[in-house]
Amino acid sequence: DTTTSSQDSQSSSTTTSTTIGGNPSGGSVSFSKASDVDNNPKWVVQTGGASKLIFKLKTNSADTEANGCFEINGNSTKWTASPSGGEMTVECEVPSGVSQMYITVWWPTSATLEDVTAIGGGGSSSTTSSSTTTTTTTTTTTTSSSENTPESTKRGDVDCDGYVKIADAVLLARYIAEDNVVVTSQGKSNAELAGDTSTLTSDDLVALLQLLAGF
Repeated sequence: DTTTSSQDSQSSSTTTSTTIGGNPSGGSVSFSKASDVDNNPKWVVQTGGASKLIFKLKTNSADTEANGCFEINGNSTKWTASPSGGEMTVECEVPSGVSQMYITVWWPTSATLEDVTAIGGGGSSSTTSSSTTTTTTTTTTTTSSSENTPESTKRGDVDCDGYVKIADAVLLARYIAEDNVVVTSQGKSNAELAGDTSTLTSDDLVALLQLLAGF
């Protein structure tokens, strides 16, 4: 018997981009840490259509000067700032059509990017996009039952597989020698070849070997 069943599983993923700074006319913006370059911290920024970005960075309170660069379309522009109380802000004009840029801090290398504010661009304050993936899994279960399959009744077929072969003689010899093998009732009946149906003996084995030899 074969039974086939199908099961549907559904998973969803959501990506959210939110304007930082709360400017109602600003585009949506997000940022994440990129790989450092020569130990200089670097971040990738999704501009979201903004015309200007204001970066808020944090550093040690003892730092009085800072510098780094913006990277837009492969071009680098140096920026400088004078931290006060461990905080500083730098601004960057974003050309039209630019959706991604980078900001790198050359000094101090301990600086961290805390906030980015988007100005202009007419973008929405927040954007949420969702995608749903549906996976269908098909499971096939095969069940076989020996109760529904009649055993072979062929003379000499000790293992009841439908054939008379040397393996039947080996099985019978082991059974007669009480070598911890199992022979079904039908197999015993098939092995009774010497005329005595009370028990299986070496005479039955000899008769089976003669049957295999064609005598």
